[in-house]
Amino acid sequence: MTSSDPTREPGSETGGRLRKSNTRDAEDSESSTDLVPRDQTGDVVDPTERGRTPTGRKGGGTTAAANRQTRIGAAWAAVAVGVVVLVLLLIFILQNLDPVTVTYFGARGTMPLGVLLLFAAAGGALLVIVLGVARMLQLRLLARRDRKSLR
Repeated sequence: MTSSDPTREPGSETGGRLRKSNTRDAEDSESSTDLVPRDQTGDVVDPTERGRTPTGRKGGGTTAAANRQTRIGAAWAAVAVGVVVLVLLLIFILQNLDPVTVTYFGARGTMPLGVLLLFAAAGGALLVIVLGVARMLQLRLLARRDRKSLR
């Protein structure tokens, strides 16, 4: 007996394996709201193959998209780096407790070297922050002017 079913493999008379069809049915190709995901050849694609659930959302598993960095993760990393820097600063200050005489605009004082260097670094960081904020405000003002001119 020969099977006339085109989806059966040739030479398998009784219950042969089903073949994948490379073309859609005529009614499927006319429908623009086909909810079944298909590849370029028209074969049905398993939506979880590429790390997506049937609803199209990112699913579980160990896909690259699931392992991306989050804001909370970045915050924890920043806290960890900050703690390490703080410990290193404390060690530096405790090792440099030699008193140093400082003269600034006629004022004279004595302060431990580590603390003095910490104040100098904090002053430099404050200066960088102030200049950075000023530049960001300047760029926002320019962007706002450009948006208004495009209208």
